Amino acid sequence: MDTNLNFSQPIPTEEQRKSPRISFRESVSFHQMKDPRRFGGCLSLDLSEGGIRVYFDQFLPIGSLLNVQLQLGDKHIVDLTGRVAWVVQVPHSERYQLGLEFIEPGPVADARSQLRNYFQSRRF
Repeated sequence: MDTNLNFSQPIPTEEQRKSPRISFRESVSFHQMKDPRRFGGCLSLDLSEGGIRVYFDQFLPIGSLLNVQLQLGDKHIVDLTGRVAWVVQVPHSERYQLGLEFIEPGPVADARSQLRNYFQSRRF
């Protein structure tokens, strides 16, 4: 696993994404798969069927696994597993933007279906 970072590396562009993204500025709960005692919340920036971009207060190496919980709409909570695909430090701060790629649904069997339905309802 390559954990070397180039902080001057730009955030991945649209051409590198497998799915289009929508703005999704919501709180996200998480816990680290490797150490469930490490948990908390962060703010999302955008969302697709395949992943989510979030602000994070701590560095996580590429490849780290997180269980993330998203609230879609009023009542739908979706539980997914995400792998850190990229990390960029926010200039002049100690915060990071992380790109999480969803790799499999968590305990909720229809998580991807719920996410897909939510995403499609927000597209133009």
